[in-house]
Parts: sequence; C-alpha cells; structure tokens
Amino acid sequence: MEPETPSGINPGDGVIAMDTEQSNHSNPYVGPKALTEDHMLYGRDREVRELLDLLIADRIVLLHSPSGAGKTSLINAALVPALRKEEFNVLNAVRVGISPVQPSDLHNKYVFSTLLSLEETVPEDRQIPEKKLAQMTLKSYLNGLLEAGNHDAMVLIFDQFEEILTLDPIDDKHKREFFKQLGSALTERRLWVLFAMREDFLGALEPYAGEIPTRLLNTYRLDLLGVQAALAACQKPAESQQVNFHNDAANLLVDDLRKVHVQRSGKTVEDV
Repeated sequence: MEPETPSGINPGDGVIAMDTEQSNHSNPYVGPKALTEDHMLYGRDREVRELLDLLIADRIVLLHSPSGAGKTSLINAALVPALRKEEFNVLNAVRVGISPVQPSDLHNKYVFSTLLSLEETVPEDRQIPEKKLAQMTLKSYLNGLLEAGNHDAMVLIFDQFEEILTLDPIDDKHKREFFKQLGSALTERRLWVLFAMREDFLGALEPYAGEIPTRLLNTYRLDLLGVQAALAACQKPAESQQVNFHNDAANLLVDDLRKVHVQRSGKTVEDV
C-alpha cells in the first residue's frame, strides 16, 4: 500500500518511506466516499466527544458543516459506535429522499422515505408491506419499534437532511406535514435524534423548526479538518498497516490540499 504521492514528489527521492513487504497489507484509505462502522476515523476525537455529550444531554441535535467536512464519516465510523457503547439502540441512518413514488392521499413521501430507510436493515420476512407502510405515521412506526424492542433509549439519525429542502423546493404542504409528524414523534422521551446537513441550508430550515420540540436550537458545527487533524488522517491509516508515511510527504500533501486561489486587485490570482 503506497500513500498517494503529491504532485512534484518522486518516491525515489526518499521523501516517502515504504515497507517493501506489503503482500499482507490491506488498503485503509477508502477514497472519496464516506467511512463506515468498519473503518477507523482519525483526527476527530474532540469533535466526537463533544457531539456525543451534546446529543446525550440535549436529545435533539442539529449537526451542520460546510460541504465535504465529513459529517457522514464522523457519524458512521465514530459517533454510532460511541452511542452503542453507551447502550443506545441506534437505528439505520435515514434519508428523506429515497421514495420512488409521489405523494398521494395515503402517504407523505418524506415520511415514506424515512420509513423505507428504517426498514432496510429489517429481515425481509419481518418487513412491513409497502402499502401498509405508506399509511403509517412516524410516531406509530417508531413507537412500535420502542415497544417491540423494549428500548429505553433509541437514536434516529437523519443524514443529508438538506434533501428535505432541495428535492422539491415548492412542496411546502408535504414538508410541513412531515415536520408535524416528526415533532409529534419526538414527544416520546425515549427517542433521541440527530439531524446532519450542510450549513448553507440552515436558513431555509427555519420555517419548519417550530414543529420540533426544541425548535432545533441545539446545534453543533463541524468545521473542516485543521492541519494536525489532516496530518493524522493522512498518516495514521498507513501506520495501522505498519507502513511509514513520512512527515515531509504528509506535510506537503496537507499544504497542497489546503491551498485556495484568491483573486487580488488587478485580476491577479494568488495561492493562499
């Protein structure tokens, strides 16, 4: 396994040290996709502790960040395992935009998408038929899970929650019905919920926040990785496979990735 070489670096120059016996190594770098529970998350220890404490204490939390900050990876690879260690029953992450059907008098497409997401991990022989699922409310479904499992603490996670706003921008009627149902479900004190979304959509969420018991006032901002955290994200996966990712190479890679193009007066462009 060889760390990605930044532009301008020749591995033969000795900047990157490699273990030459690599046949038993697996690649710990997943590429441009979210980490799962099977992966380790590096560089986010503080954020995981803070978010875990906030969610446990406040029960309803809105996690927001710039695009690409790694919300889904943080949730999957770190927060969910931490919640399970605290003996929470963590449900399958929910997306509100997976419903293949349009709204009708029988169901709300955002509610239906939520329930379809939750049913994905249920064994096929125990899944609720879609026609029946389409007529259920969030409260009836979630209360059924709480009672069937005899749970004292269940966590519902909405990932990429900005989809409630972007999928059909003019569908205000069904959005409001979804938030009313969600607010009603959250009166159950055994239910915790985390909403994760891009922060540029926070303003558009405001008209619906009043339906939620806390008005979504408990928030946590996940920033982009700092330098030291980015170095850990570069080097520690290699270390887990007994491969040495040299400091010089890691620093050069991180410095390259954190550059931005800034336009100055006189139309000149500068790397900062």
